[in-house]
Amino acid sequence: GVREEPALRESREAEAEEPEAEVIEVDEPQLPPSIEEWLREIDEVGFLARYHGDIAAHFDSPAQVLDVYLLRRPLPRAEAQPPASAVSAAVSASNFGPVSFDPRFFEEMQIAKLGHRRLFDQWAAERLNLSAPRALSRRLTAAAPASGPDD
Repeated sequence: GVREEPALRESREAEAEEPEAEVIEVDEPQLPPSIEEWLREIDEVGFLARYHGDIAAHFDSPAQVLDVYLLRRPLPRAEAQPPASAVSAAVSASNFGPVSFDPRFFEEMQIAKLGHRRLFDQWAAERLNLSAPRALSRRLTAAAPASGPDD
């Protein structure tokens, strides 16, 4: 067999332990149909209108943008909450931070201003922060039989 260098094996094992960013599925009917309307929804004043050309050159709809660039990153281990049960572990969103845009979105669409980047992330956090998985997690946790000192 092929022998692996110990350092290589350790780095691969460390990678396997790190949770990856969660893939987010967004309900398309809730989104504005055009990039222009989407940018106006994020920023009614119109500061983001300047990015319409770059975004529209690559994408037909906001849903396509979000499919490529939306992330929900794992929280650092110190902040992550252990799941209350195996059932809630399967659906728990408590170990993931808020929904945000992949930094590549800002680089590739040439959105350099920090304030503009924050508008996109704020929109994602407020509009798409997926309360449904958390609510489902709470319901399943509540429905699971409690294991107490009597067991």
